[in-house]
Amino acid sequence: MIRPLRLRHRRWTTALAVLLPAGVVLALATRPGPPPRMALPPVLAPEPPAARPLAGWDGLWRGAELTTRIGAVPDGGLRLDLEARVPVEAPDLLVYWHPAAGAEPGAAALPPGATLLGTFAGGAYGLPLPAAARGGGALILYSLAHGEVAAAAELPALGAAGGVGVAPERSAADREPPALRPSPQSAGATPAAAHAAGAEPNTAEPEPGTDAAEPTP
Repeated sequence: MIRPLRLRHRRWTTALAVLLPAGVVLALATRPGPPPRMALPPVLAPEPPAARPLAGWDGLWRGAELTTRIGAVPDGGLRLDLEARVPVEAPDLLVYWHPAAGAEPGAAALPPGATLLGTFAGGAYGLPLPAAARGGGALILYSLAHGEVAAAAELPALGAAGGVGVAPERSAADREPPALRPSPQSAGATPAAAHAAGAEPNTAEPEPGTDAAEPTP
């Protein structure tokens, strides 16, 4: 009676040794992806104050494809907006800012002195940036579930004017083409003033048969 049971157990053990790893591999290959992150309702996510755009980048991040925008709010502070062009699959993401660049994706710990800005759920909008961020630094996406840096970006300095590549506003006279600008002589300037401005005075003789204008007393 014991011999048939041993033979049966040996057959089942051999079958499980072959089928169980194949079943595990099949289950991992057919598992569904992470569920999409749902945006918070307007009651829980109030509309941030309007901001004046200062700078924006598309290829700033390492480890994620994010669009980064920075704006200035009326009270003089800075606002950070992050939009994911490709979903970030790391769970429980938090956004940090650090005054020194150098954070790399995959690092197990945050750099000392990192400042928490807020959460990231498919995007992050209206996050307040410290005033020191005008001088640059690093933006970090940290995954609490994985305990590592999911993505990082080096934030360029915004400059004294608070913007990157912002051209100064030109006056209407500067925007007018040079050919359309009135010369000092056509604007009614005297020959002396025209000569001082670099224009040649009108010294042509009147044509014969025409009366010269009488000077007014």
